Amino acid sequence: MRGYRDRVPEEYWNHNVHYHPTVLDAVPQGRGAALDVGCGDGLLVRRRAGRARRATGVDRSAAMVPLARERSGHVGNADFVEADVCDAVGGRLPEGGYDFVSAVAVVHHPGFARAVEAMVRLLAPGGRLAVVGLANNRTPLDWVVSGVGVPVARLRARRQGRSGRRAHRRPRHGLG
Repeated sequence: MRGYRDRVPEEYWNHNVHYHPTVLDAVPQGRGAALDVGCGDGLLVRRRAGRARRATGVDRSAAMVPLARERSGHVGNADFVEADVCDAVGGRLPEGGYDFVSAVAVVHHPGFARAVEAMVRLLAPGGRLAVVGLANNRTPLDWVVSGVGVPVARLRARRQGRSGRRAHRRPRHGLG
């Protein structure tokens, strides 16, 4: 992980980060507890910490959770749990304990239905769930449609002063 820490600035852009503003807009201002499933290095948790009393990230990657803790040490209301969200409900993650739960590009790891079921169980009554999912490309048309989005996303990142170059991409990680 040392090389990753050296290459990735605090603010960076990749396909997942592209959806962070949309997810953050869904967070009710001043609400209690928020959970990011598949938190990786904790960037979305850090961004969400200003909108929630407590921001928690969960990831099953033994490498990413320590990195998230290291990068988020200055954020007093952020914490991180190393666990698979599907196995942690009612244990390390309290059932009904979160006002907002999000998952960006991770529900395909354990399977959509299983992941969503677990996340719904984590929601408090009246809570919100935000899921950004990725479909598998199965047909040539799927690949064409996916490919068309790449230059548009890169152009948008450059216009916003962020780089989408390979050196700034986050390594793959598992579902929280």
